[in-house]
Amino acid sequence: MSLMNLQRMVLNVSDPEAAANWYRQHLGMKDSEPTRSDGRAVCLVMPGKVVLIELWTDSADQRGRQNFRRGFPQQLVVQCEHPKHEVFRLINAGATGLHESPAGLTVFDPFGLEVVLADAQSVSAA
Repeated sequence: MSLMNLQRMVLNVSDPEAAANWYRQHLGMKDSEPTRSDGRAVCLVMPGKVVLIELWTDSADQRGRQNFRRGFPQQLVVQCEHPKHEVFRLINAGATGLHESPAGLTVFDPFGLEVVLADAQSVSAA
């Protein structure tokens, strides 16, 4: 199987702009393109990465197109050199529900998205 790279991820949150501000401040994401003209989405990228993160309003009119994800948790995995330091920094910024998973240390951001902090060394060694 050939190596594939993720290029776009769409996440539904209650307040895309507030979530985007939190991701900018605490995960180092940057704006990719301006907010869409209807004000429902914000597009972000990780510095030096090609992954585009779209944050959409989790509203009743969007539920139809998102039904395929029911039962599957949305999860953002962030590689870092010191997951223990980063997880406590995120908890101080409003993240909750700290637990350990096989992938790394896991918290929920203030908007309900599961954020996994994976050790960059163990991920690159795998």
